[in-house]
Amino acid sequence: MLAVPEVIVAWIAPAVVVALGIVLGFFARGWLHGRLVSWARRTRWEGDDIIVQATRWHLPFLVFLVGVYVGLHVAPVSDSFVERAEKVLAGLVTISITAMMVVIASGFIHLYARRTEFGPELEPAAQQVALITITGTGFLFFLGAVGVPATPLLLVLGIAALAGALAMRNALPDIFAWMSIAVSGQIRRGDRIRLESGEEGVVIEQNWRTTTLRSIHGDAVIVPNSRVAAGVVVKVRPKGLLNGDQRASTPFEFRSRLALPELTGLRAATLSELAEHMERVPLSVIYYHTLQFVEEHQYLTPTPPSHFARWVSETLDYKDLGEVLAVVDPCQCDSLEEFRQRLLALMKEYLSSHGDGRHAPQGQEFFFMKSRLFIFSTGQKAQTLRELADALKDVTLDSLYFHLFEARLRLGRPTNDFSAWIETHYGDSGLAGRINLLDPYTRTAEGLRNALVTLIEERI
Repeated sequence: MLAVPEVIVAWIAPAVVVALGIVLGFFARGWLHGRLVSWARRTRWEGDDIIVQATRWHLPFLVFLVGVYVGLHVAPVSDSFVERAEKVLAGLVTISITAMMVVIASGFIHLYARRTEFGPELEPAAQQVALITITGTGFLFFLGAVGVPATPLLLVLGIAALAGALAMRNALPDIFAWMSIAVSGQIRRGDRIRLESGEEGVVIEQNWRTTTLRSIHGDAVIVPNSRVAAGVVVKVRPKGLLNGDQRASTPFEFRSRLALPELTGLRAATLSELAEHMERVPLSVIYYHTLQFVEEHQYLTPTPPSHFARWVSETLDYKDLGEVLAVVDPCQCDSLEEFRQRLLALMKEYLSSHGDGRHAPQGQEFFFMKSRLFIFSTGQKAQTLRELADALKDVTLDSLYFHLFEARLRLGRPTNDFSAWIETHYGDSGLAGRINLLDPYTRTAEGLRNALVTLIEERI
């Protein structure tokens, strides 16, 4: 028998450990992460989807690095080599964790900023601050991990920060004033204001340094934010407003619905099975996987348009088809049947040109659900536009979705209930049209509520 060289025998154990790390990495990416995705879909907390998405690639990479670390300590290499390799691994771990934290922080800022009135104004600045803070902290940890002293760098950064603060000493009052204006929400785009110094116009832009007004002559008046925040500001009531206290002949009655999900017993593991079942299921199934899906995932911005597009993209990994399906907007369709036919046409076209070679992992098949709806009156009524705006601040999200989107799609109406009532009783097609353009796929539910109330209040 041929003797195996000792050097090969010595490297067998570390090679097995590293290979095990690779296998465990794939396991973490496949089975374990798949379980996390399934768990996240069953919960209503907004943050779990962000966390799952952030760990999608970093989790298996970190598991692999652990395998390499263990393999180093059983490999026949010198202590100095192990020490250098450990620094490299520590640096890679730091980079991976930093990138993961950037994605999580960005997702949470985007998620919760959209729930506040001032969020869209502050979100870009908050994203930049989070990116700089996390990346800077990660860089300092990286230097410590690879053995580079960070004290000289901290000294340089401190001097640079002091120099930057001195250079921006004139801009800091405007920045803090901008944050104060955005948080208070008292001055927003579209407001007509008159400043203590005499400038008057409609607010058309607000940034971290200035507020821009459009004067009655069409000129752009640029005012430092510090002047806006420090002086007296008068909000001018524009002409041609609707009478918010004019009573309509028929009150607007708020209704809502309860959706009871039911299993259909149908499931799909491939794209062809999905299309086959979609073609013959009742519209209550399409309703569940589109309109009810949107409400349950309203915290995501932009919101995925349907469960179908998300499953095709994430489970079957047909990214290109998922993106195409995501473009189909139910709000641009006259009915759920039209929406179904558009999706089916895209799926069949894709199958004819690409085939159907992918199969969903066990437990991640598409389970067809349907909604059994129970519609009822909430007891709230509005006889005037002012009462409508006040009631909209308190109605449930179910009632909001029911009147704004579901009635139009489910019953095939050309408009929503609010627009139809306003145009019928007040003849304001402009306000009705702007409400009809509100899209649930670009806003959260609270963002929709705020936008709807703002549109009505600006007209009264």
